Amino acid sequence: MDRYLPLVLLLGFVLWRCDSSKENKTTYHPHKLDTVPYSESVQVGDMLYISGQIANVDDDYNKIVEGGIRPQVNQTMINIQNILKKHNATMDDVVKCTCILANGNDWGPMSEEYVKYFKSHKPARTTFGGAELGDGILVEIECIANLK
Repeated sequence: MDRYLPLVLLLGFVLWRCDSSKENKTTYHPHKLDTVPYSESVQVGDMLYISGQIANVDDDYNKIVEGGIRPQVNQTMINIQNILKKHNATMDDVVKCTCILANGNDWGPMSEEYVKYFKSHKPARTTFGGAELGDGILVEIECIANLK
């Protein structure tokens, strides 16, 4: 039996390496619009990195939800949920968000709407204001989700 031990160890190592190589596989998920210069999301192993989302409707960046920060946060979070659904994930899988505000004074109302989308936990978060996001865009949110 001892003479097979090196063979068993080698086989175990080879199987472990094959399995762990899947963990580092990177998949780029293109944006629905060919005109944008980035991927909608990128999956590395079990981690999904979602590009910053804004309050656009129907994948049309010329259709931004009106009515202020609250409706824009809600539409942005819906857009994030829709991307997560494509990967059989939910907001429960989100571990980190970065929130970018055109006006730092919107932090309170943005947070009140944002937190409604996280029922089981609150992910790590960074928020900053004073950004030039584009005409009529008040918020942009990017997320990282664990798909495991």
